[in-house]
Amino acid sequence: MFLLLGVSVSLNAALIAGILARLSGSTAPRSALVAGPAFIAVFSLFIAAWGNLT
Repeated sequence: MFLLLGVSVSLNAALIAGILARLSGSTAPRSALVAGPAFIAVFSLFIAAWGNLT
């Protein structure tokens, strides 16, 4: 259940990062390059927290 929460929060963070990059004038491929690492960074925090919980 905790990992599902992590995926949900990570997707939201990636979506917000992509939208902010697009609003700042970046092209669509560049905003995708921003959203990908944002997802990985937030999800890795949840993986680390899950590892500490178990």
